[in-house]
Amino acid sequence: MQLQEIGIMIRGLREERGLSQIELCAGLCKKGDLSRIELGEKIPDAFLLDSLLSRLGKSANKLEYILGEEEYFYYILRDEIEEAFCLEQMSLVRRILKQYKEKLKEKDVLHWQYTEIIEALLCWKNAESEECLQWLEKAIRRTLRLEEKEEFWELSMSRDELILLILWAEKKKTGKERQFF
Repeated sequence: MQLQEIGIMIRGLREERGLSQIELCAGLCKKGDLSRIELGEKIPDAFLLDSLLSRLGKSANKLEYILGEEEYFYYILRDEIEEAFCLEQMSLVRRILKQYKEKLKEKDVLHWQYTEIIEALLCWKNAESEECLQWLEKAIRRTLRLEEKEEFWELSMSRDELILLILWAEKKKTGKERQFF
């Protein structure tokens, strides 16, 4: 997909949903970055593209794009973390997560959110309810600016953000442990 086509598609979907640029990019990137993406002047990295499209009710699964070396590094580590979770190798999850965090920069909002989700799931697995809630809340606040909206339902959310809210509500309500992996 061409650079301008991605921008045109995002702008079209955003306008179709009646969202402003600020509403779509809140917590994910700067309005100026989204404007440059929509104008075809900038291409978002794969993680930002996935999040923007998810907030618009779409998936990037059918788009073809080539990952840069850094993005590929993160995708590989995410796969390794998820595989270790499935095999219940929590010490391996922690080692890979540490490696993942060591490469992050302050501006890597979506990557930091991912690490906070994994920390929450590790706490969930260890029946550490309060710490789990703290990690979930930190991850939620990373991209969702709940205090900026009068009505909660005015927020545009990605699938991952919605899942975070559901996990948080489940943990807050019951305090009971559930197996997710």
